[in-house]
Amino acid sequence: MIRSAVANLHLLGRPGRRLFASSAGCLKHSVLFFGSDRFSVASLRRILHDKECLSHVEVVVPRGADYKASNPHDKDVPLKRFALENGIKVHVAPPISLKGWEMPESSGSRFDLGIVVSFGYFIPARLIQCFSAGTLNVHPSLLPRYRGASPIDYALLNNDQSTGVSIIELHPSRFDAGKILRQASIDIPDNCYYHELHDRLAELGASQLAEVLRSLEAHKAQAQVQDSSMVTKAPKIVKSQAAIDWSGDTAEKIYRTHRAIGHRFALMATYRNKMIKFMDLHPPNAPLKSPFSPPCPGASPGTFCFDRDNDLTWVKCADEWLGIRTIMVDGKNRPLGGLDFKNGYQYKDCQEAFQAYVMPQ
Repeated sequence: MIRSAVANLHLLGRPGRRLFASSAGCLKHSVLFFGSDRFSVASLRRILHDKECLSHVEVVVPRGADYKASNPHDKDVPLKRFALENGIKVHVAPPISLKGWEMPESSGSRFDLGIVVSFGYFIPARLIQCFSAGTLNVHPSLLPRYRGASPIDYALLNNDQSTGVSIIELHPSRFDAGKILRQASIDIPDNCYYHELHDRLAELGASQLAEVLRSLEAHKAQAQVQDSSMVTKAPKIVKSQAAIDWSGDTAEKIYRTHRAIGHRFALMATYRNKMIKFMDLHPPNAPLKSPFSPPCPGASPGTFCFDRDNDLTWVKCADEWLGIRTIMVDGKNRPLGGLDFKNGYQYKDCQEAFQAYVMPQ
């Protein structure tokens, strides 16, 4: 279980230190909130709920997150939908970047604070300078670890035991490089999937943003420059990372990759010259309904067989066997469980092997 965030607040890696106490007398800010997805919704919802430090708020979303005219309830635009449902004015940014984009006129008091949460665009210095109280960013890692687009994915890919959130000032020339105002850490549970960790970090980030707003000037006065010698990167996840190397990847690594990036790209292999995707995996060493003993213990990596008692397709990895619950074959309209895959392809146990998927050039 993830420990209470309050018990694990820390600044720049010093566990257990509360940075600032809350203050009921915080300054009220007119906020321009930049965001797009469910992670950003959590922060906006929190500052709307608290209200004590907010006089006015409007939202900016990327054009890619705009409503489609044919579907005003498009599930892919959470922040805009949330804003409109709550009567908040929404501004749509131009595609690709904010180059040439001008600060919108506020329908309330003049914007003095920018808040950026999972927005995706770089905010140029000329816009940062428009906010007299500064521009804040909620980032889902303990910076300077995991600067980049996919910090949650890499925390799982690298089997980290803990992670957290950072509230930082925006840097005028680099992503994720601003001064750190506040951080909080949490433990990562065993067998945690991306969406579970994402949702927990979204709520943690929202609560830490609220704490910063309650004593913004005090946080800014004690802000810490990031240690450049400790920087690690978390670049955008690409499809090739989902291609399994049966000879080089352990069962645990394959399962870990599935938990980390399966929400973006299902793990892939090739079977009978078709791409197959592994949609659901059985955790290594997790209990089974019935014990399993591979009928071919000396098999080569990629070799597979059917386990009728557990309805699993077992595949030999670099070290041991991994159970696959469902497989999607290219051209099919639904994933196949172990029995359906066995009946559909009439294979003989341990006589065939899944091959590595080769990405098209």
